[in-house]
Amino acid sequence: MKNTANPPSLYIFLLILCAFSSCGKKITAPVSEFTPYISAYTGGLVEPNSTIRIELSGEQPDAQTLSGIKEDLFSFKPSMKGKTQWLDKRTIEFVPEPGALKSGKIVEAEFKLGKVMKVDKKLNTFQFSFKVEEKNFDIRLNALQIKDNQSVTVNGE
Repeated sequence: MKNTANPPSLYIFLLILCAFSSCGKKITAPVSEFTPYISAYTGGLVEPNSTIRIELSGEQPDAQTLSGIKEDLFSFKPSMKGKTQWLDKRTIEFVPEPGALKSGKIVEAEFKLGKVMKVDKKLNTFQFSFKVEEKNFDIRLNALQIKDNQSVTVNGE
């Protein structure tokens, strides 16, 4: 009778294959311990002209609506420049410089929650990520051709 059991080397190969297939960058989800402090954040798929927001669970009495924040509350990989501001007493927004969010890239972000409110030391930094929507087309318009007061022709590719 022939042994039909798979050899151990096949199991090892499958294990290595599974490990390598999961090594790519993925969007990370923050731990649930932040739920009492953060009620919403920018995540998932975002547009290249988006802002990054953190909505806190409670109002911050010292927050001044639409005022800039000098402190570095956000850090990103890949790094990007921009400005941080309070939208209201619960929402902090990072506005990247134009072109900072690169199409198709996954951005790993950190928000320094401990600089905004008193939290347990292990919750000082809130880590999250998002992907910038991939744009895979360009539109080029040629000059408008005005034939008369009633019609205009637009050409492009």
